[in-house]
Amino acid sequence: MIEEFLQLRLDQALATSRQRWVLGGVAVLAVVVASVLAMAGRVPAQGATIMLTISVAAAIVAVSASGTHIGVIVVAIVILQWVGYADAETSLRTVGVALCLYLFHALTALIASTPHTADIAPVVLRRWAARSVLVTATTVAVWGLVVAFEQRSDAGSEVVTVVGLAVIAGGLVMVRRASANWRVGPRR
Repeated sequence: MIEEFLQLRLDQALATSRQRWVLGGVAVLAVVVASVLAMAGRVPAQGATIMLTISVAAAIVAVSASGTHIGVIVVAIVILQWVGYADAETSLRTVGVALCLYLFHALTALIASTPHTADIAPVVLRRWAARSVLVTATTVAVWGLVVAFEQRSDAGSEVVTVVGLAVIAGGLVMVRRASANWRVGPRR
């Protein structure tokens, strides 16, 4: 029984496309970077090694069993690392952790949407990349607004708040319009 299961997994691994191996590797690397950023300089070396090993092992399992909810556990592990060791909520490390987790999520979702032997069409990869660039830019812009608000010494500014919310709303509208026009397959 176990031998059959292991043989099936080995056959599946051997049949997996090179592109999927690369995408899975980048997803695991994103978890490594997120975990290191979350714990940077705050955890003793032995504890950091153990926590990083747990994160990487969970990420490998999530990538190899994409389509399951194991990725949620990976994200939860890294978030717990960040919560336990973050120096400030608005530090640049926070944005790095968030963007690495987004990359992990996006890649595992992309991997889960295709058979393990398939190569993903370049047009689909470009669409996912364009969306990811948009999410990244919006994340950095919102982080910039948060830092700007944090640096202000006065009680608040209605104008800055309205402008910030308008930028966020405009970004959401742009994302919605762009994603509504992206279709997989032939256009009708």
